[in-house]
Amino acid sequence: MNEEPSTKGSGNVFADLGVTDPEAWQGKARLAAEIMAAIARRKWTQQEAASHLGVTQAEISNIRRGQFDRFTLDRLLHY
Repeated sequence: MNEEPSTKGSGNVFADLGVTDPEAWQGKARLAAEIMAAIARRKWTQQEAASHLGVTQAEISNIRRGQFDRFTLDRLLHY
């Protein structure tokens, strides 16, 4: 059996992928996960979450899909 070589990760997938400013991206990913978990706990739809947070449904969808380049850390923290 041929085994592929493996490399131990750094603990930050964004750094491992060579993304610019990996700490910020990791922070955004963690905040987005917490936001989506809070929405799920409340059993809100994306539209209901958007209404409570004062944003559009599309913005909630972007958070859910991991499109963090559209958000600052401060903005995610505010949510």
